[in-house]
Amino acid sequence: MKTTLIKICIGLFVLAAVGRAQRSSGWGGTLDIFDLPVGANAMAIGGANVAAASDPFALYWNPAALEQVPQMSMAFYMQNLPYGGQYNCIAFAYPTLFRGSLSFGMLRLASDDIESRGTQSAALLGTMNYSRTLFLLGYGLHVFDWLAIGSTLKFERAVFPGPEDAATMQPSSLVGSAFGADLGFLFMPQLDYLGLRHTVVGINAQNLLPRSMRIIDYEDVTPRNFRVGVMRNFPLGAEDSGFKLALELSKSEERSVPARFFAGIEYGYRGTAMVRTGLYDGQLTYGVGLKVIGMQLDYSYWSGYDAVLGNSHRISAIINVGKTRSERLADYRQQEMERIEREIRTQMAQAQQEMINTSMSKTRSYINLGEFERAANEIYKVLAFDETGDHPDFSEARAMRDQIEKAIEDKRIEQERLARQRDEAESQRRLREQAIRDHHQKALAYYQDEDYPAVIDECQKALDLDPGRADIQDLKDKAETDLRQKINRLATQGIELAQQGRTSEAINTFTQAKRLARGNPTAESFIENRIRALEKSLDKDDLVRRAVIKEQNKEWAAAAELYRNALQYDPENNALRKKYQETFARANARDMEMTPEVLELYSKGSDAFVRGDYQASLRYYEEALKLQPNNRAILRGIDVVRERMQKQQSGSSSNR
Repeated sequence: MKTTLIKICIGLFVLAAVGRAQRSSGWGGTLDIFDLPVGANAMAIGGANVAAASDPFALYWNPAALEQVPQMSMAFYMQNLPYGGQYNCIAFAYPTLFRGSLSFGMLRLASDDIESRGTQSAALLGTMNYSRTLFLLGYGLHVFDWLAIGSTLKFERAVFPGPEDAATMQPSSLVGSAFGADLGFLFMPQLDYLGLRHTVVGINAQNLLPRSMRIIDYEDVTPRNFRVGVMRNFPLGAEDSGFKLALELSKSEERSVPARFFAGIEYGYRGTAMVRTGLYDGQLTYGVGLKVIGMQLDYSYWSGYDAVLGNSHRISAIINVGKTRSERLADYRQQEMERIEREIRTQMAQAQQEMINTSMSKTRSYINLGEFERAANEIYKVLAFDETGDHPDFSEARAMRDQIEKAIEDKRIEQERLARQRDEAESQRRLREQAIRDHHQKALAYYQDEDYPAVIDECQKALDLDPGRADIQDLKDKAETDLRQKINRLATQGIELAQQGRTSEAINTFTQAKRLARGNPTAESFIENRIRALEKSLDKDDLVRRAVIKEQNKEWAAAAELYRNALQYDPENNALRKKYQETFARANARDMEMTPEVLELYSKGSDAFVRGDYQASLRYYEEALKLQPNNRAILRGIDVVRERMQKQQSGSSSNR
């Protein structure tokens, strides 16, 4: 009976390996009881997950990939097996900021409520449970930016149905345990060369430390298995969108077990929705995933070839908690920056206080020695830190500053008084001589230009400073004589022109004489009477000719007045009225803010001028002037266009 029970237990032990006797169809090409894949997302891409893992299930696939887990998260996976069996996994991962990523989890393969019957009869003795539980503790670490390594420690506990107790005839259980370990690597080149920036290579030596378990006379040793994979991301336009392609090769150390190939592809949209498909050792897999409010739900379907498992549905869930590593790192850096700033401020405050104490001590010493300038340099260094100007901690420094500034000011005043006493007379003499020379030079220059009133004015300023300068007095007398002669000459010329009937020319000549006679009431009165008499005798044509001259001299007010007087002779003359309006506008022109309509016309006129279309430019400017007749900018533009048109006409005439 004992031998029979032992054989039954060993048979259950072997059958629980899910087809382990069929080596050619073993999961992943190994003979590990826990070689059944975990994670619906990994299964959906054909199990090619050794380089693509980025969730807590990385504890199973490749411990080095734990460094790819972005934040603290918990993962759950459940798979129903035939005959009431279950294959479940739970995993937790916590990525630290600088000390790698920690993870722990549990895989459980179990079948409960197995009926136990006696060896002598078919009577039901009770129910038993079969379970294989694998506890995992993993750690991953970035050794370099491009390399991460990781290891998973494994502890397995197995519970098998045993023979019934001889005394109670109740079923018993057999318990076994074993230890093992995996070693994984993850390479992330991050190079643009050959498109390696989005490429990851993963290697996992599963059961590098094999688990060994003995039950009665049967020993189970888990063989080593080596998985090598590559994953390549192909980002698309949208953020966190794109394709992910994964390839993987798995080979058991047992030569009789052939190598297995796995491949998968995933499309993700904005990191929220995923569609996956793959080939698991030639068998089609596919699935979908969804991330919502910190939770990821994944589903996969496998059209299996295993005689025991057959087709199967897989479901897994991942719960993400808290901030991602990058967000935590940003917070940490911000806190570090704030800490460093606080330390710098503290150090600066200490250095500032030391400098203040040193400068205050030096200031007291310099004051006692009467070296107030040096004392001022030191006290200003202290008060540079008094940002408000009335901080109570700097009251002593401000009092010392006032004392020093008063002493320096008293010293300066005394020095200035002594200097003035020594140099005032000499300084005044030099200044007076220089002023006399300046006035004399100006008078000579004005005399060359025959500006006799200016000569007389400069000479008088020089004589006010030194009445005894005979040369300057002679120059003044000569200028006064020449001025009288020039006024008389112009007056005589004006009279002659008037007698010849050249009234406009006579008025212009008398006007020049009037400007020279400023300050001579007798001459001014005589000339003014002559001008008024001549103006009264002018007809319309004379007024127009005079207005044209005034306009050429840009004497706009005088020109407008003459045009207005001419209009009294011919009120219906539109051309004459237009000239009056233009000169009146220029006489009263001022800078004005243009309305939108005026600004548009002005801009069109400027553009036409740049193109050389002066006719169009003049037309736009004149339209704008109708809206703002006194706008100085528009008037200036019209003058420039007309000058350019005159030059253009002159050039055309000369060419002909």
